[in-house]
Amino acid sequence: MTLPDKLSCCLSLVLTSEGSPEQAEALARELVGRQLVACANLLPVRS
Repeated sequence: MTLPDKLSCCLSLVLTSEGSPEQAEALARELVGRQLVACANLLPVRS
């Protein structure tokens, strides 16, 4: 089994949208602070 095969069972990409930039930042800080995620990226969205 190659390294990518081993990691594919444990990696996830989660995308979400929040009501405001402040809510997004609060969620990101909470998840990182609890070590539930390694990192969070905050991007503006227009639809």
